[in-house]
Amino acid sequence: MKNQWGWCGFTTRDMKRSQFMAGIISLIFNWWNIFCRLAEPEEHMEAKTSRPLFFNSVCTLVKRSRQNFIRISINGSNRKTAMLMFKKISASIASINANATQLKQEQKWAKILTLAFRKFLKDIKLNAVSEERQLLLEF
Repeated sequence: MKNQWGWCGFTTRDMKRSQFMAGIISLIFNWWNIFCRLAEPEEHMEAKTSRPLFFNSVCTLVKRSRQNFIRISINGSNRKTAMLMFKKISASIASINANATQLKQEQKWAKILTLAFRKFLKDIKLNAVSEERQLLLEF
């Protein structure tokens, strides 16, 4: 169906399959953008530079006494930069978990997006509104 990463390289002539792949690509792009914005909220990190930075990392899930931890081992020349980015992301998520244990999943998601895009939102906080199977954000 595809022979490249990104928006090009579709090899099928089947429109449904191409639309499906385009949807997956946009979803992954959006998740990656949010992940990188938690590390650097003041500037956009291009995928071309951020992927190699984070892809030199190996993560393992560690379970201890009813708690789950992610252990990250980082290799490569940008080890210190990647570690700093992971620490920023971890601190952002930890602050949400510590202060929002009583919130629903949709409300936590709104807080993550508020943190990630605080440069654009300034002092505006997003609120989650569920409508059937759809999550809406209002401000």
